[in-house]
Amino acid sequence: MTTDVSEIMSSYGGRRPDESNEDIVATMGGRKRRLGDVSPVEMTGEADAAFSEALSGFLPDSTLTADDPDEVFTLDGSNNIVATAPESGTYSVTVTETNPNAANSPHNTVVAITIS
Repeated sequence: MTTDVSEIMSSYGGRRPDESNEDIVATMGGRKRRLGDVSPVEMTGEADAAFSEALSGFLPDSTLTADDPDEVFTLDGSNNIVATAPESGTYSVTVTETNPNAANSPHNTVVAITIS
């Protein structure tokens, strides 16, 4: 049985149900996927309280890493940005998505985190 990929994709408006067309182009006919920004790109939290925010918008077979120059936030094993008890301030964390099957890998997203 041959499945027409265009029929499958049209049922989702030409995209995966959880991604926009701009974020990911599915691998079809040997073409590579494109990585988009992870989300959310803005986060908020409370000072002196545990912080954890889940990331989404990445491919399931991707590897994520996070770089925080302030060394306050890290990425846990479940792809959450976490911190123990951050102080008030604005932080920028660069999340890098790496995927060997993506044309634009690695792809960086800067996540702004405001703690008040």
